[in-house]
Amino acid sequence: MSGKLGALPWETKGAFKTSLRLTVAATMLVAFLFSRAALMQELHPFGPSLVVFLGVFNPSLIWPAVLAAIAGSYRGVWGSFISNGAVFILLGMVLTFYP
Repeated sequence: MSGKLGALPWETKGAFKTSLRLTVAATMLVAFLFSRAALMQELHPFGPSLVVFLGVFNPSLIWPAVLAAIAGSYRGVWGSFISNGAVFILLGMVLTFYP
């Protein structure tokens, strides 16, 4: 607590920093897992859709999600990994500069 009488827990600086770190960590975990999820063993639409969702609703979490999604998109084939990584990086760039 901040020491003030009647202060709420989320009004303290320490709690905000911890909450922000947990939010970033949770976002990276979800992006990693979503980028690994597949439909019919070939389609992987969940990672890019999460990055687009974050770009629209919480732009400050785009790049942690992009990095985690790139890490999660590795499936043992470098060509696929590079093309998926390029898609995630382009999505991150477009959503960063999108008005």
